[in-house]
Amino acid sequence: MEKKENTFITTQEHKKTRSFYYLILIQSFAAMLWLLLIPKEPANAVFLGYSIRRLLLLIPMVFPVFVVLFVKYKLKKSETWQKWFRKSGNKAKLAMILVLGGSLTALAVWSFIFLYHFLSLYNDIGFYNRLMPMLISYLLVGIEMVVFVTTAFYRIPNERKALHLFPWKTFLAMLLIISLCVLVIEITNWGQGFTSIVIVSLGVPLLEGQIWYVAGILLMTAFAALAWNTIPSGQRPDLIKRRDAAVFLALWLIAIVLWTSLPLPEHNYFAPSERPPNLEKYPFSDAEQYDYNSLHVLYGNSENFVISKPFYVSFLAVLHAIVGLDYVRMVFLQTLVIALFPGILYLIGKELQSRLGGIAIALLAIFREINSIQASTMANVSNSKLLLSGMLAALLASLLVYVTIRWFKNPGKKVSGHAFIIGGIIGAFILTRLQAMALVPFGILLVVVRYFKNIKSILISILLLVLAVGLVLAPVLIRNHAITGVYWVDNPSSTGGLYRYFIFEDDYEIEIPKADTMEEQLNRNISVISSAFSRGFGDILQFMMDHFMRNEISSMLIMPVRLGNQIQFLDLLIINQPFWAETYTQLNVLNIFVLIVNSIIIALGFSYAFQRKPRAVLCVIGFHVIYNLSSAVVRLAGWRFILPADWIIYTFYALGLVELITAFFRAAFKWDLKILVSNWVANPPETVAKPFTLRGYLVYGLLFLFIGGFIPLREALFPSLVPEYDREDVCGEFISAAESSQMPQITDNIAVYCEDGKTDVLMGYGVYPRFFDEGEGYFDRPHDYFFGKQDYSHLVFRLIGKEVSSVFIKTNREDLKFPNGALVYVLAQDMNKTGAEYVLVAGEEPELIISETILNSAKMLNDHAGEQ
Repeated sequence: MEKKENTFITTQEHKKTRSFYYLILIQSFAAMLWLLLIPKEPANAVFLGYSIRRLLLLIPMVFPVFVVLFVKYKLKKSETWQKWFRKSGNKAKLAMILVLGGSLTALAVWSFIFLYHFLSLYNDIGFYNRLMPMLISYLLVGIEMVVFVTTAFYRIPNERKALHLFPWKTFLAMLLIISLCVLVIEITNWGQGFTSIVIVSLGVPLLEGQIWYVAGILLMTAFAALAWNTIPSGQRPDLIKRRDAAVFLALWLIAIVLWTSLPLPEHNYFAPSERPPNLEKYPFSDAEQYDYNSLHVLYGNSENFVISKPFYVSFLAVLHAIVGLDYVRMVFLQTLVIALFPGILYLIGKELQSRLGGIAIALLAIFREINSIQASTMANVSNSKLLLSGMLAALLASLLVYVTIRWFKNPGKKVSGHAFIIGGIIGAFILTRLQAMALVPFGILLVVVRYFKNIKSILISILLLVLAVGLVLAPVLIRNHAITGVYWVDNPSSTGGLYRYFIFEDDYEIEIPKADTMEEQLNRNISVISSAFSRGFGDILQFMMDHFMRNEISSMLIMPVRLGNQIQFLDLLIINQPFWAETYTQLNVLNIFVLIVNSIIIALGFSYAFQRKPRAVLCVIGFHVIYNLSSAVVRLAGWRFILPADWIIYTFYALGLVELITAFFRAAFKWDLKILVSNWVANPPETVAKPFTLRGYLVYGLLFLFIGGFIPLREALFPSLVPEYDREDVCGEFISAAESSQMPQITDNIAVYCEDGKTDVLMGYGVYPRFFDEGEGYFDRPHDYFFGKQDYSHLVFRLIGKEVSSVFIKTNREDLKFPNGALVYVLAQDMNKTGAEYVLVAGEEPELIISETILNSAKMLNDHAGEQ
């Protein structure tokens, strides 16, 4: 009797073990049979009509069979194995091996099954189909290893230990709000119409397959944690003491690996396809302007103009200082920073619900960015592969929401440093997205709600918040006022025509005053907008609602609603076309069902989070609404304009998925995950933030001052890197290059042209050189001599020098030696129409480029002289 008690494997466990052996044997042989029944490949047949690749796949499929037979034999014949299993504590060790090995195997196989499609790993779908028997076999083995621990070794308690009250009121209220929004959109058609100011495309959605994948990951993670916790606590180690830091780091690394594994967009409006002479990727449009401004900051040549989005421009300048001008390296460094976004979403999910909820949000964010990168060539997007401010703004927004949640969780009415930090984040946000100015009154409202009825704490916190905002904005305001005479945080020219958004459809007989100076432009905006509101408030309110609902549609349809659209199954796993550009959901029973299910999941996530943290959840929703309104009021909607706030909707969707999973375990097995694996599925214990010391305020204050003062500090503390020059220096370089060129006879012509007072003489660093052949260009605009399609070939580049300029020169040479960032000399008399006449690219072998206009004229003169 004593011997039986010391035996590791009891009679009951022996029966379970034998069943486990037989199950693995049966399913392994079934998987091999499945593989052999897949239609053969006669062209590649080597044995019995099967290809060598097919036969090689049988080897890993036999491996589980070999392991089972080997273990069974050793347990029967080997005394060493029998002694090990009889030793006290080894049962727990084996259980840990099975849980870790099984869960990692299942997660790896599950990931490969889906990532194969998500990342387009291999184009041979036939090979993928032949892999499926092996993959499914290993997936089942991994799951069964975990199940074996919970059935043969240890038991999961199924007693309900806590009563969970369903938040019916909040749940139904959220469902009602969603239903009313859908009804209003259907009745009014708000958000679905087209105006020339609306950015039509909706945001990039998730794919159905990605949601299935995340749901599977959550199920397996929850069950693995459940199995791990069945092992007696004294016999299992606490794997990770700082689990939040470990999960954050893991999510950051996963995001980096997956995002950087995807190629740069082949062609995107903000990153067009590579062109001669260098066949390199350069930014364009808004992205080019931000990057170009950052280079001016880097070279110390930004003193005379106001910089738009100074925080993002400063960020790019830092990246350029580290890696130079290479676009690929710039994108990589930007990705390292943007990849913090999923980690911060994890922390938000942990605070609102659980660690598992945070993982769900983070994974959805990672896959949405994958979709955005893959859609770069086919749609309007903003992602980590483009030099746009959208993802950095989303990162700031998530950080702002996280600090706000932590602030509202912090007990007591004493003033903490949270208001100061929030003010600094809002200030940085304003320097990234001008519309974020609406967050200042929102932040003040947060202070009032947080310290309600405590007047002293309210006043101190408002002062701290405004002080932090001021520390960030003050250097920018002072600098911009010195240049324009206006205290404004952005380039006034970029908002000089803001009033037109409000009189786009009706001018309301408002007299538009002339505005020559920046101050007059700002005053004109205020005057015209005020008059438009007073005379056409109803119309303005309608277009605001139109754009507001557009943003809500974009946010809601991140969770796809198209199963009833009769699409191919693989389209649920792969981005093939920009189906989301417009409202893509067809009105049918299946799509309505999917919309209802999505709404229920969102309402579940919201209601349970609200039950735990009502004020914090309202702040999160409030941020989404305020940011949406700040975009809608200036008639901007869709894709990158709501990107910093649309993640809030799929945040509650992810939390709802976790609630469904916990409900499934509770209903099917009577396992309460919130008790049994409380460290992953329940809300973590409250932690009290340490009060800020004077040193803390000083450190953060200096950081905020540095954020806003980066550009003025660069200008004041470091010398300019752009070359000083005069006409004589430039002319000398051109003459020297002409004398050593293959056309020394043009030396005198260049000297005369250069010394002509009408000729503009420029010198600086040439960036983004692009060659366009005859008939090539980015636009069908003949009046655009730089990027419009022309009936002549030309080279275009930007110049960083004492005079800021875009340069084009008519030339048929696309094999030019023009390294990006090379020192360049330019001679031109009418840059806006005829372009430059001479361009000299400095280097070991200087490249002298002569306009085709001059070359053709010289040829005509030579021909005429020859005739005489």
